[in-house]
Amino acid sequence: MAVTPLAVHREVESYDLTITHLDRAGKTTGNYSTTLVGLQTFTFQDPYDADGVAQVRLPKGRYGLNSYVFELGEAGGVSALAQPELVVDRNKRITVDARKARPVVTTVPQRSATPLLVDIGANFFGVDASYSLGLWSFDFAGLSSGQLGRSVSAQQFVGTVSSQWADGQAPSSPYLYALSEGFPGRMPTGFVRHYRSTDLATVVHRFRGGYPGMSAERAVFPELEWNTGGSAVILPTAVPGQRVEHYNTGHVRWGSELDFGVRGEDGWLEPKAVLISTPTAYRDGRTVTETWNSAPYGPSFPTPRWPEQSITRTVDTIFLDVPVHSDADGHPGGSLNDTARTALYRNGTLVGESEYAGFGQFTVPGGAANYRLETSATRGFTDLSTEVTTAWTFRSRHVADDDPVRLPAMAVRFAPALRLDNSAPAGRAFVIPVQVQRQPGAPAANVAALTVEVSYDGGKTWRKAGLDRQGQGWAATVRHPAGAGYASLRATARDTAGNTVTERIIQAYRLR
Repeated sequence: MAVTPLAVHREVESYDLTITHLDRAGKTTGNYSTTLVGLQTFTFQDPYDADGVAQVRLPKGRYGLNSYVFELGEAGGVSALAQPELVVDRNKRITVDARKARPVVTTVPQRSATPLLVDIGANFFGVDASYSLGLWSFDFAGLSSGQLGRSVSAQQFVGTVSSQWADGQAPSSPYLYALSEGFPGRMPTGFVRHYRSTDLATVVHRFRGGYPGMSAERAVFPELEWNTGGSAVILPTAVPGQRVEHYNTGHVRWGSELDFGVRGEDGWLEPKAVLISTPTAYRDGRTVTETWNSAPYGPSFPTPRWPEQSITRTVDTIFLDVPVHSDADGHPGGSLNDTARTALYRNGTLVGESEYAGFGQFTVPGGAANYRLETSATRGFTDLSTEVTTAWTFRSRHVADDDPVRLPAMAVRFAPALRLDNSAPAGRAFVIPVQVQRQPGAPAANVAALTVEVSYDGGKTWRKAGLDRQGQGWAATVRHPAGAGYASLRATARDTAGNTVTERIIQAYRLR
């Protein structure tokens, strides 16, 4: 007797989708790229046939379609077309027709500006996943966009048109134009806008300090209110130096990054120090100034970008995520370190430790206890903030739900008025503005005590600084010795609830 195994695959309810692609002359073309994304389950397909008519079998459901139709020949160009929602509930035929697209063109007030990045984006938001598909170009020549099908809600789809402009011939462009527009629920059928100066916010970015032997690069990212993400051009940046940047406003915030490092054999920058700005909304027609890379570099509490950021407790897990090398103006900062450590103690007993500065996750018992959280980092590629050490003490107990609770932590922030090279005058009295920054969202309390100390021998000996109230903070007065050297800073703060922070920054700034 012969036995033949038999298996049956039962197809879920599915249908044939036929997609015909037409170029700008209305002719069927194989010069296209089409992507179908699942809006109910995480799937994507790229149907293609050289004759321009592609067929794909799809399970019944909702999909998004994004397509690029390329024009060959001397004129060239590409049409970006999107259908925010395509319901497949029977066999269907659709046409991606480049004739439905219209030109995409923007200009900026600076006539010498060169577009270095153009980004036309289609952003689909499904049940289990989201998809961002973008067309990048170096200019607007031959670009067009268009919508297929009906518009939907902003929770399902957002189209974007973004561009960044600079002096493409300068080693370090003295200006930047960064523009990003969102179209909730639809892909724009063409977009033409000639921006005026009054349409834009102007931000004068001043870059101080720098690192000998290192290059600097900067990137500016849009953050539209619909969580579409964004792209940026990376620009070489002179430090010390200045760049005037212009941003469009309305439904968009702007964040940026300043990286310092050395270039590898492939020409890419290998960062050793990074500063970022949290996304900020600006007002059109206004000019503001922002300063970067001012010493000293130490811990800070930027506005949290996700629930666990900063110092939190969720049920019985204490989590630390704090930038250790933020600049004096509050830009969160990170660094390549020689040594790093984070440790948590409960009632004086070590709970656990990590090999990272400013980062750790620790499981603790549920009962109320006294905690000491320490983090430290040393680095040798620079002579500033060569050692940063911080210790927090607080009391904590079990948290009943899964929402992170921010613990009562503080950071002492120093803002001395330094020269461009991050130095202060030697041989004279010097005033250092001091603020005690409370972690956003932490239980309210006032500062009950603050001490500030200075050292001129790398932390071997310390002397107290005079402290006077100044506005919402304090003014610490120190007397610098004559001759070149460094000032190190140490501070301890205690709040009215008994929580404390102690910070030490070795070689906080130079003396000249």
